[in-house]
Amino acid sequence: MKKIVLLMALFLMVACQAEEISDPIVSQVYEEDAYTDSDLDEYKIDAVLDDEKRVIDVNQVITYTNRENVDLDKLYFHLYPNAFSKEAQPSITGNTKGVENFGAIEVSSIIIDGQVVDFNKGPTLTSIYVPFDFKMGQTYKIEMAYQVKVSDTSERFGYDGGIYNLGNWYPIISVYDEDGWNLDPYLSIGDPFYSDMANYDIHISVPSDFIVAASGYTIETLQTDLLTYHFKGDRMRDFAMVISDQFEIIKESVNETDVYLYYPKSLKKHKWLDDALAYGVDSIRLFEEVIGDYPYKTYSVVLTNFPSGMEYPGLVFISKGYLLNSQASLRNVIVHETVHQWFYNIIGDDEIDEGWIDEGLTTYFTAYYEKELIDEDTYNTTMERYQSRVDAYGFDDIVVAKTSYEFDNWNDYGVSAYSKSALVYHELYKAYGDDKVREFAKYLYENYAYKILKEEDLRQSIESVFGQEAGKILDTWWY
Repeated sequence: MKKIVLLMALFLMVACQAEEISDPIVSQVYEEDAYTDSDLDEYKIDAVLDDEKRVIDVNQVITYTNRENVDLDKLYFHLYPNAFSKEAQPSITGNTKGVENFGAIEVSSIIIDGQVVDFNKGPTLTSIYVPFDFKMGQTYKIEMAYQVKVSDTSERFGYDGGIYNLGNWYPIISVYDEDGWNLDPYLSIGDPFYSDMANYDIHISVPSDFIVAASGYTIETLQTDLLTYHFKGDRMRDFAMVISDQFEIIKESVNETDVYLYYPKSLKKHKWLDDALAYGVDSIRLFEEVIGDYPYKTYSVVLTNFPSGMEYPGLVFISKGYLLNSQASLRNVIVHETVHQWFYNIIGDDEIDEGWIDEGLTTYFTAYYEKELIDEDTYNTTMERYQSRVDAYGFDDIVVAKTSYEFDNWNDYGVSAYSKSALVYHELYKAYGDDKVREFAKYLYENYAYKILKEEDLRQSIESVFGQEAGKILDTWWY
């Protein structure tokens, strides 16, 4: 009961302090900082949105360094908008009926260090490769011109109801690791992404009455016939945006971060808007304490046309439909996507081959929020619900440690990658206590922040913190 009273008091305090942003063009401009890690690849993008045609014309310059221990004779790029072509259309909801405008990305030219180069279709619809001699340790300037066609969908990438969701919208270099190039297609189950950290410098020009929510922070704006936003993103795995002329904004600051809630004007009087902002604020505060520092100036929660929730660095898509559901479901999805700021973005993983890593950790720490800011009973009820779901499927029939390719549907993926994977950490909590859980979270941050966490790394981390005996729990629950 004491925690409930404290939480209610905290929410009331946050709600009273929420600031309505009346002039986002001026009030959201920040002082530019140097990149934290200037050795990362940099994406410089100049983009212009044609709202009438729903296309984006883009010039992109990548400063790329071959950091592998071999020379490379080609470079692969993911072209994820091609997944929304008429031929593909991988839909989270499975519903593409009535779609008229399909997605695509059409690359018109690639120039490397001043030399025009040929490029070829890759092994999947969503990839191309550039034959070139990329010497180990050398840095190259890659200039690309392309046009993005935005599909009529309410997906990660698409236009619906006056709102552009621009997730995974630009050519991004594929990951080269110990297995070689990772060229997985855009799968319809799970989050089909695996990317390296990079720095971003983004100009996006939009109609003058449009507002842009973005992964990075605004360093300047320019008003001519169009409104140009200039964003900077520091150490991010992706750079996403949501664009609309419908948004209003409220914000609250926590520690060193400004947390923004973007919402359609039609929802202005909804009673849960301040609560939605508070869930983001409280999540940043809690998980900075439990896991490690949130590294960005801003964090944006965007209520948009989307079937559920989706994480990107510094920004998350949240279905505005949760405002019509329940406070508990609204809280759960905002907390969940906020935890992904740590597990997927700061601490990365291969979401195709080992997506259960970030989803399991995120699902568990979403429930951990309940334990810390509501009460133990709510946390235990959540864990009992996960256990019931696993039991209904058959405990021994659910294998956690497998790839997205091995699932037939979202239900199977959810019970494995989310529910059963999260229960592993509940078992560790029951066996070893809260202090060890927090020690484990900090261990992951200290050892894998801005890196890729793999299965063997996760096992080693668990056994290092909890002890070798904890490996028996993993053997029981993962396989």
